[in-house]
Amino acid sequence: IRLVCSRPTPIESLEHVPDLPAGFEISVKRDDLTGSILSGNKCRKLEFILAEGLANGAKAMITCGAVQSNHARTACAAARSLGMQPYAFLRSPTPESPASAGVA
Repeated sequence: IRLVCSRPTPIESLEHVPDLPAGFEISVKRDDLTGSILSGNKCRKLEFILAEGLANGAKAMITCGAVQSNHARTACAAARSLGMQPYAFLRSPTPESPASAGVA
């Protein structure tokens, strides 16, 4: 399956890194440039996880995270886009916090 993750994303060298030992380079994989609204590297991982679920006949997806979890939001959106029913178990820092804020 594809969740609109463009491939490959670039690897960029970081220039002018202070105190970097001679002979070392630092590069960054730019998964923020996947072309998806589904949170960069999370989209790439979810393609494989959800494809396996669909191949095995899954009709729903369960995930967990904090109340404001980007992973949970992304996983639910990706599952919905594939016709799966998403469920997110969200934890909050205090028992009084609404754990279902905006997730369905």
